[in-house]
Amino acid sequence: MSNVRHSHEHGNIPRAWVVTSIGEISDVVAGGTPRANNPENFVEPGAGVAWLTPADLSGYTEKYISRGARDLSKSGYESSSAKLIPAGSLLFSSRAPIGYVAIASNELSTSQGFKSFVFPTEVNSSYAYYFLRSIRDFAESQGTGTTFKEVSISIVKTFPFILPPLAEQKVIADKLDFLMSQVETTKTRLERILQILKHFRQVVLSAAMNGKLTDDWRKKNSSEKWKSVTLLDVIESKPRNGYSPKGVDYKTAIKNLTLSAVTKGYFL
Repeated sequence: MSNVRHSHEHGNIPRAWVVTSIGEISDVVAGGTPRANNPENFVEPGAGVAWLTPADLSGYTEKYISRGARDLSKSGYESSSAKLIPAGSLLFSSRAPIGYVAIASNELSTSQGFKSFVFPTEVNSSYAYYFLRSIRDFAESQGTGTTFKEVSISIVKTFPFILPPLAEQKVIADKLDFLMSQVETTKTRLERILQILKHFRQVVLSAAMNGKLTDDWRKKNSSEKWKSVTLLDVIESKPRNGYSPKGVDYKTAIKNLTLSAVTKGYFL
């Protein structure tokens, strides 16, 4: 690690920590993909060589992953530039999109949409996982390309990597495991609360529209019974279709509402 820099060269990090680069601290491995139009290059998961694409990490929230939606056949693997990387390696998507991270739970391969990092024993894989997640915005800013952004292997190797002592790496990773599990638990509870509130809103609206909400008031203040009529009975003019004129790029006194303007239940 010839380019290791100590903490005093990198601002406010603990003195025992050092700053290096991905290329200095790990072996960076590019992936590969066989011809996609040949179905014989691919087999069902578990029937061939475990293989991942960035799409396999889309929406994936676990830290470890064992394989993707399909494996490579023997011929598919041998005809591509995909390489087997060992368990514990860090999988980092380098395009479409940049910055998905997972740890290989077993030996596997990846498409060219990944740059994988094989770290030495001095680096805790869980710590490396969280560190790479923490620099996703930076990684995305390093992407180049027009159709979609990508970071090259030469750029990835220059990414900074902050390295605490091994024992401290494990403490950091363990604490983050705990805190992230708390975040997920809180998220699940909030989602349940939102569902409860949504149901409550519908119950209240239903109660208002069938008279239950004002039942006590009606007993004290009114003897009139509710009438059931059609909507056409109470509106001044019949419903008609709207009009969708072509918009202009300057302000006028006339506003035109589209359906998307009222999907939240109100408009400005």
